[in-house]
Amino acid sequence: MNRVILVIGLLILMANSTFVYAETTDVKETGCEDRSGEIIEAVKKRTNELDIREEKLRIEEERFKTLKAGIDEKIGELAKARKELEKVIQDIKAEKQQGMENLVKIYESMPPEEAASRIEKLDEELAVKFLMTMKSKTAGRILAFVEPAKAAKLTQKLGGRLLPKEGL
Repeated sequence: MNRVILVIGLLILMANSTFVYAETTDVKETGCEDRSGEIIEAVKKRTNELDIREEKLRIEEERFKTLKAGIDEKIGELAKARKELEKVIQDIKAEKQQGMENLVKIYESMPPEEAASRIEKLDEELAVKFLMTMKSKTAGRILAFVEPAKAAKLTQKLGGRLLPKEGL
């Protein structure tokens, strides 16, 4: 469409310039025809160049559309995989939490002396998690039977998790 408008415009311009040129100079009709032939040839050449350029642009546009479609598909796949991964992580966390709650119930059901002797042997971080998850009354009974130095360390770590750091 743009080429048609360009050709028409050039033909009008050529006809107008030929008319003006013929009026201002006493050139024979054959001289104008020679000049108009050159102009028509130049217009054809330029039209051909524009056609080639337009075809190259069309091919590039198609290539970009194909690439964009591939990228969009990959983004969709990655988003789906991310959701699945988040669900798996959430399930694992829920399982770990459930396992922790089950272990805490086991410790809560033990006599405080036995639970205390076992908690003393646990890693301090795990022992603190156990005590934090337990009912406070049960945790207090168990801590009463824990060796005093170990009970102090556990209490300090419990307090560090419960209190803001700048308030101490």
